[in-house]
Amino acid sequence: MKTICKPYQNPITPKKWMTALTGVSYLLISIILYTRPFTNVYVMTMFFGILLLPSATFDIYFSSDNKDQIFSWGFLLLNAIADLSMSIVFISHAYLDDSILLYIGSFWILGKGIITLNFSSLIKKERLIKYFYIVTSLMTIVLSMLLVINVLFSEIQIDKILTLAMLLCAVNKFISVFFIDKEHYKVYS
Repeated sequence: MKTICKPYQNPITPKKWMTALTGVSYLLISIILYTRPFTNVYVMTMFFGILLLPSATFDIYFSSDNKDQIFSWGFLLLNAIADLSMSIVFISHAYLDDSILLYIGSFWILGKGIITLNFSSLIKKERLIKYFYIVTSLMTIVLSMLLVINVLFSEIQIDKILTLAMLLCAVNKFISVFFIDKEHYKVYS
C-alpha cells in the first residue's frame, strides 16, 4: 500500500516530534505573552495559529495512522482536531472581538487540561511525574476557568493568567512526549 509519508521503523517517533513541536509553540506563545503583554494581540494570535496549523495537521495524520501503536489514540485525535479548529480560528480572527477570542481560547485551554488530566490518570509508572502531571493538569483547568470568568479581573491579570495557562500546557506537552507509547499506561482488557 502506498503511503504519503515515509514509513518509519518506530512509528511513534514522528508523533513524539509533533507533540514536542506543539509544546514548543505553546512555550513560545507564553514567552511572547510574558515579554509583550497584549501589545499586539492580533499579530500574536495569527502567529500562534500559523505555528499550530502544521502541528495539528500532522498530529491528526499520525494519531489516525498509528492507532494500533498509540494508547488512547482517540483522545489524541480529538485533541488534534481541537488544535486544528483553534488554529483556523486564530488565523481568521479578524471578524472576532477580543472577548470572544478570549472565551474561545479559554474553553480550548480547558479542553487541554481535561485531556491531560485523563492521560495523567492512566499513567501506571513514574509516580512522581504522574502526580506532577495531575497537578499541572488541574492548575490548567483552574486557570482556564478563571479566564472564563474574566470580567472579575483586569487586563493585566488576564494576561498573567493566560501566560501561566499556556506555560502549563507547554509543560504538559513536554511530559506527554515521554508517555505516548502503551508501556506507561494501564491497559484495561
